Amino acid sequence: MSLPFTEEQESLKDTLRQFLSENCSSEYLRKRYSAKEISDPIFWDKINKLGIISSFASEKFGGVGLGFRELGILAFESGRAVVTEPLYSNTFLGPYFLTQMLDDRALSTIDDKIIADVIAAKRKVVYAPIAIQNDIIIDGSDQVSGECLFVEWCDADSILLLELADSLCLVDIKSNLSKCKLESCTLVDGTTKASSLKLDRAKFIKLPLSELSPLQFSPPKNFACLYQILKSLEIAGACDKAIAMTVEHVKNRKQFDLPIGSFQAVQHKLADAYLFTNAMRALSHFAAWAVECSEQQVPLAGSSAINFATERGPIVIESCIQLHGGTGFTWEYDLHLYLRRVKSIQSVFGGNSPVLAL
Repeated sequence: MSLPFTEEQESLKDTLRQFLSENCSSEYLRKRYSAKEISDPIFWDKINKLGIISSFASEKFGGVGLGFRELGILAFESGRAVVTEPLYSNTFLGPYFLTQMLDDRALSTIDDKIIADVIAAKRKVVYAPIAIQNDIIIDGSDQVSGECLFVEWCDADSILLLELADSLCLVDIKSNLSKCKLESCTLVDGTTKASSLKLDRAKFIKLPLSELSPLQFSPPKNFACLYQILKSLEIAGACDKAIAMTVEHVKNRKQFDLPIGSFQAVQHKLADAYLFTNAMRALSHFAAWAVECSEQQVPLAGSSAINFATERGPIVIESCIQLHGGTGFTWEYDLHLYLRRVKSIQSVFGGNSPVLAL
């Protein structure tokens, strides 16, 4: 069983679910699937009017300092709706990371306008984990070269958060355009836009992180663990919606004048998928809770969450597709979009989450 939410967290979940159900219809998902543009400004205008992204900024920057459990809710609901924008990742990498995880010393190295634009979602922060890097090297004290194979949601206005062996760095792509080469990538998940990025002595800002907390300020492994927890929650959300769609299908689909949900073989397969999904959700929400309440448990809980999610998530959705009798992977059904999403996450984070030590 997942840890219970507070009344405020339940309200956030309900608000997000209603907003995303209204703005991420099947028709919209297919439109974005085939679109070449990295982002949809209309979507961001709508989400900004809700005030959700800016709420994750610290009070010093005009937010209310929403925490990591709320980020987990954002990730879960994003997965449930197959959101075609970096809703939770940009919120985590932008307002949450820049204003809550960095101290004044680190913030002083970043232009105030960049922080203001990130909080207002005018510019997005994108992340390049080590798994997608190729021959990244440091030239001198403030320049980096190399290639990031497919950076999700990256465009010319993005700010790149680069994970190096012993630090985290920011690269302002906009001010390094002559030293950054962007090429669009085609992923198996067409609802996730990505670009390959080649850096040629691009200037970066090495973040001098505080040592106040052994979890938040011990880069880059523990930071990567936080990102993986959010990815596991996205997979859990995708599986939760796939289960709901399949339950509705087996209630209404009939063979021999009986709903197929009355057949024992169908019930067993659906029960297994439901069991895995609930375990995935509980483990991921626990890891998100531990970030704020039990730091010593985060490395193991986070690694367990992402490994379980990347292992079982695709199996759950494949089972849901099978229970649709083969039609689940046709273009007219949404299930294939969920499978594409979790398989894309699995390709980067599956098996890449060793137990970390604080």
